[in-house]
Amino acid sequence: GKVNLRLADEELLLEKLGVKKGCVGPLCIVNNNEGKDVTLVLDDKLLSKSLIHSHPMRNDASVSMTPDDMLKFVRDCGVEPVILKFGDKTTAGKAPSSRPEGDKGKTKPKIEKKEGGGGGAKSVNVNKKQTKKGETQLALKWSKSENFAMWYTDVIVLSEMISYYDISGCYILRPWSYKIWELIQDWFNIQIRKLDVENAYFPMFVSRDRLEKEKDHVEGFAPEVAWVTKSGDGELAAPIA
Repeated sequence: GKVNLRLADEELLLEKLGVKKGCVGPLCIVNNNEGKDVTLVLDDKLLSKSLIHSHPMRNDASVSMTPDDMLKFVRDCGVEPVILKFGDKTTAGKAPSSRPEGDKGKTKPKIEKKEGGGGGAKSVNVNKKQTKKGETQLALKWSKSENFAMWYTDVIVLSEMISYYDISGCYILRPWSYKIWELIQDWFNIQIRKLDVENAYFPMFVSRDRLEKEKDHVEGFAPEVAWVTKSGDGELAAPIA
């Protein structure tokens, strides 16, 4: 029955669970000693797994445990977890590179205006959920099964992973998502150095000829990029992407 669920701010996390953002896991319930006013809710499917991996109250490490061991730990802390069946709504799809504007190519339904009003028929975006008066827009509005692209957009924006930029196709990696990228690089660099592979950095721009060579070996390739045609006040001899 709860609505508008959201991430707690760091001050509250430190007060109630003794952890910072990005470090929350079931094990930190051990720190909720005073008042025991935090409810631990677990997905029933989690308990069917052979192992559960969780942060040990810090996000630079993980621990593995069986479901029985985790339940024993939280119960030894004086906590009886609430186990809920969240359901299984998994739908494959492609994540958007910029905020979706609705399903392109589909005709929008028309709402005829009443007599006496000005203008013609009004189009309605069926992919847009309207916020009712008094409701916040901090919770997810879409489920994965309804519209994967809009659900994914809600997740990465509301979790403060990215912010959209004022140029289509461009977005800002915020601290949490950039930290993930740094961790990936740290792990990957160690692995490739074992193979005596070295990193290199290539130019930001690519010529049209080189870009369109991708057509020869990538099925369905479409160069949907922004083209640069000027340098200062002068025109470039050939556009670059």
